[in-house]
Amino acid sequence: MNQHLDKLSSLDPCVRERVRACIEQVETDHHVTLAVIFTWRSVREQAHLYAQGREYDRDAHLWRITDRAAVVTHARAGNSAHNVVTVAGLPASLAADLMPMRPDGTIDWRTGYDFWNRIYLNAWEHDLDPLGDKQGEFLPGDWGHFSYPAWRTSLVALNLVLPLPEISNV
Repeated sequence: MNQHLDKLSSLDPCVRERVRACIEQVETDHHVTLAVIFTWRSVREQAHLYAQGREYDRDAHLWRITDRAAVVTHARAGNSAHNVVTVAGLPASLAADLMPMRPDGTIDWRTGYDFWNRIYLNAWEHDLDPLGDKQGEFLPGDWGHFSYPAWRTSLVALNLVLPLPEISNV
């Protein structure tokens, strides 16, 4: 059963041990194994995720939501805690996406509100923010997202930056 714990290496050290400890506590408290789905991702990967459930209106120069159920992020390319890098440009994500694994090792994508509310209590115990940028708000399609609290306001203090998005409409 591969939890992909190797992906934790692309997290900034300030959040890496918090995520690891949270994964271990969830297993102890709830007998649930969490797999690491995403940590750091490129601006290109972020652009692809942002485009899900949207189409670009070239005349108005903006993205329009066409399928709310398909939207998994509100973070544009270069504006996600997953896109954070060191000043030298090395991956230093301040977010991890975790999902529960079934006993056979496959990912259970169909968990719901009650499940995540229990897991989020563990996240807060480890000083992780499971609600994303807007306090108190999360996307049902983004359950399992854990980030460094107030990550945007902490970038300078952590000597980290958001990369510039590539020049494109995405």
